[in-house]
Amino acid sequence: MIRLVLAIAAVATAATFAALRMPERAQDADGKAIYLKQCRTCHGVMGEPSTLNRDKYPKIQSFVDPKFFAKVSDDSLVAVLKKGVGKDMKSFEGKLTAQEMLAVAKYARTLAVAK
Repeated sequence: MIRLVLAIAAVATAATFAALRMPERAQDADGKAIYLKQCRTCHGVMGEPSTLNRDKYPKIQSFVDPKFFAKVSDDSLVAVLKKGVGKDMKSFEGKLTAQEMLAVAKYARTLAVAK
């Protein structure tokens, strides 16, 4: 009986350690942190570009308008991050992973509903 209890405990412990090593939700990219590091300079901390950036980049996107996000998918946002936009926005391909780009896209969406 004691051997059975010890065997069950050993299996449970091994399963717990295996779960901790699995790259799942705990290791998902942090969209907010990436946005603040890579995007805030142009798009603003809360998703609203400064007047200076609006003058410099007339087509810069504000992320506070829910109507914008109603028209675009996460995939299209990731495509913009991946390819860039002409000379105005650099490509993040090779700098951010696809998972990180998706996390940024999802975080940017939260800026529209945060206001």
